[in-house]
Amino acid sequence: MIHKYIRCAKGNDDNLKRVLDYLDQENLAENTIVIYTSDQGYWLGQHGLYDKRLILETSIRMPFLIRYPKVTAPGSVSNDLCANIDVAPTLLELAGIAAPASMQGASMVPILKGQSPKSWRKSQFYTYWGAPDHYGVRTKRYTYTKVATSSDGIQVELFDREKDPTQTTNVAGDPNYRQTLVELEAELAYQIQLADIPSSRLPGPKK
Repeated sequence: MIHKYIRCAKGNDDNLKRVLDYLDQENLAENTIVIYTSDQGYWLGQHGLYDKRLILETSIRMPFLIRYPKVTAPGSVSNDLCANIDVAPTLLELAGIAAPASMQGASMVPILKGQSPKSWRKSQFYTYWGAPDHYGVRTKRYTYTKVATSSDGIQVELFDREKDPTQTTNVAGDPNYRQTLVELEAELAYQIQLADIPSSRLPGPKK
């Protein structure tokens, strides 16, 4: 699988270069939006796991690169949190089209211009729809997740990625993180409300 993964990545790189070279040759680069992104990551043995579908960094992180010289300075980098639902509103704004009110994402155009909106998202919401009762939020520093267990209980995990970038130590039971847990639980509840998820799918005993 690692061999196939590397071959696939190499094929992507080679063909992306063909597209970018064509845009340059035809003088189309200045007026063409190019986005390079992907599905979530794939475990190839990290954490002793295979496939994906968890909030751990190896799986949940997605590459996102954009080239649009009219808006974004070459080589610029942003640490603001975005999600795949932000891509469509961003493209619509760049095309001069208003995003429908039903869209949950937000336009990243201010970020592409080098700004950091005060009202921008504080976390990325995670749920795996194929596994009910499986939710979490990821902030710039922390990863917090709640998973229902077979005994009708809840398993809570908290990772401090600043101190533990490989996410090997669950600090949910550490009293030093008690306030952090309170804040992340409130953020998770807020994200669940935004997503309009029925209570029957939430972690905990079912009525």
